[in-house]
Amino acid sequence: MAIYREQEVSDLTTVYGLQFPTTDAALAFARNGRAASKAIVNGRIAAFSGGPGSDCFKAIREYVNGLSR
Repeated sequence: MAIYREQEVSDLTTVYGLQFPTTDAALAFARNGRAASKAIVNGRIAAFSGGPGSDCFKAIREYVNGLSR
């Protein structure tokens, strides 16, 4: 889990990731979670962000999507 505050945005961005036993489990959790609109799934890894859409979340999305499946 990480918490960020960007200079241009007064709200905090919280990011966390979870690793599941299977890709299907990660997808199911991401689809049904409260943060589903801000979920990223890559293989067994699901990452979520809470707070305003931000450059931070975009960078994390790029990183997670670049991980090997």
